[in-house]
Amino acid sequence: MGLQAMNTNSPEPAAASRADGLAVAVLPLRILSDDPFQDYCVAGVAVDVVTELAKIPGLRLTSASMLASIQDGARDPRAIGQELGVDRILEGSMRRAGGRVRITAALIDAQSGEQLWAERYNRDLGGFFAVQD
Repeated sequence: MGLQAMNTNSPEPAAASRADGLAVAVLPLRILSDDPFQDYCVAGVAVDVVTELAKIPGLRLTSASMLASIQDGARDPRAIGQELGVDRILEGSMRRAGGRVRITAALIDAQSGEQLWAERYNRDLGGFFAVQD
């Protein structure tokens, strides 16, 4: 999703200066409709995003079991960052209209709550794997 191009010149929280690398939590996508198809897709998107991010050297990812405490409701990135001990949070949403799907994603600084990056992806459902990639 283009995270390799993320700006690394911005001031980092103290935790990011650790030798063990930048810690990121990939939150489950919020589903913006009552479509059961999206429940199925959201799980696949999260797995694929984590799989791709795991290829970035020095990046530490929060396990899915640690994310179980994060609810679909209001999400304060600073509170989540403190609870999970992460530097960045990747969050987003998914919605479907007819044969099209839209996924939005945003990278948030967990210390300041500042949005560092965002992108929107629109695809036909036939090209859903392209959205995940």
